[in-house]
Amino acid sequence: MPDGTTNNIQRIIDTYEPPLVPDDGELPPIVVAINPIGGGNTDPAQRTRDNLAMMAGAHLYHMVRRAGAAAIMTRADDQPPLPLAEFCEEHAATLAVSILFEDEAKARVDAQSEDTLSASLARHMAESMSARHDAEEPRASARTVLRIPAAMVCFSYRAIETSPTLPREHALRIYHGIVAFVREHEDALRVTHGHRRCIPHLPSQTWDEQIVSAARRIWPDDDLPLDKAPWFAGMFRAAILHDRSMVHFEPRITVAGDTVVIGGATSIELLVGTLRDALLSVGVERVTNEMRLLPRQGRLDGPPFGICAATSALTYDAPTADAGVQSQILRGEPLWLLDRDSGHYLAHAADGYCGWVRETAVRAVAEDEFDTSVTTASGKSYPSVFAAALDLLNRPYVFGGIAPIGLDCSGLV
Repeated sequence: MPDGTTNNIQRIIDTYEPPLVPDDGELPPIVVAINPIGGGNTDPAQRTRDNLAMMAGAHLYHMVRRAGAAAIMTRADDQPPLPLAEFCEEHAATLAVSILFEDEAKARVDAQSEDTLSASLARHMAESMSARHDAEEPRASARTVLRIPAAMVCFSYRAIETSPTLPREHALRIYHGIVAFVREHEDALRVTHGHRRCIPHLPSQTWDEQIVSAARRIWPDDDLPLDKAPWFAGMFRAAILHDRSMVHFEPRITVAGDTVVIGGATSIELLVGTLRDALLSVGVERVTNEMRLLPRQGRLDGPPFGICAATSALTYDAPTADAGVQSQILRGEPLWLLDRDSGHYLAHAADGYCGWVRETAVRAVAEDEFDTSVTTASGKSYPSVFAAALDLLNRPYVFGGIAPIGLDCSGLV
């Protein structure tokens, strides 16, 4: 490696300052609602402001969770946020912080609620920012009326030109304001939290053995009654694929007379006949398999090629607004389109994850443009790679995340 490159790498290491990692327990188990204002805009400049708000909100999200509290965000992509008042009520939020980027020269903090503690929350926010941002005195805001302590922090969009790390710095100052506020009023705040854990499963049987074993664990008795076939299909799907993030397998069951008809679709040819075999193994005599193999039998209007057209978009495990999140895609990412339903594409992303993404976030393209977009990272200098790697130190693991604000193993690659 050239001496100049080595010196540059050493300089980056010597000058690197990792982001704050809060101590676990620094916050009690409260619920903090984070509201990055924006989303749904088509103007490029406004979309940039909206994305900065979401970046700052995401950094704050991880700080709050690391400190021992629960954090919830009103939006996680470029769509408009959920109504704040209803969102906070539904999730039993303890306090709320809205984040906005504007063209004003000075940062400011607005009390955003009629709650008697909102002025105190806004004051702590202003105090935590005054050293760097010269925030104005907290003022009442008529934008949103909530019944919990709430404040809106407005940052100057102009300042981002001087430092690309400002969203993280803004989040840190908001976090310090939350900590100071909670310490002063902890006894008056509601305390609520929750968590869940995922345990991986490593199968030790062959594929055929797994099918029969899973079927008999679900139905160990004699023959499966036909009216239990839809229930059995759901249980079999959950048993045979513990991690469905990279595989689409959605069987649909109907019973016609003495015959069980298998519909639905899958992206893996091996899975097309598994449910049929499972049903036969538990005593169902007549099974008609009409499961579609995607994308060959998908409901697409053209070739199965697309590119993410949104700044970022979430993928879901079903084509509905209330479905569970699968992963995240970013602007320009090539997508292998598998199916289409209810205003969503079923897409296989470049990182291997499969999920439903809204049609407006996808631009269908011809095969040659798709091939051009499928590129690997090349031509990166050693200093830039080291700088990027160092900047990811202390970033939290987030399943499905591919952005610097939170990522998993495949997101890192």
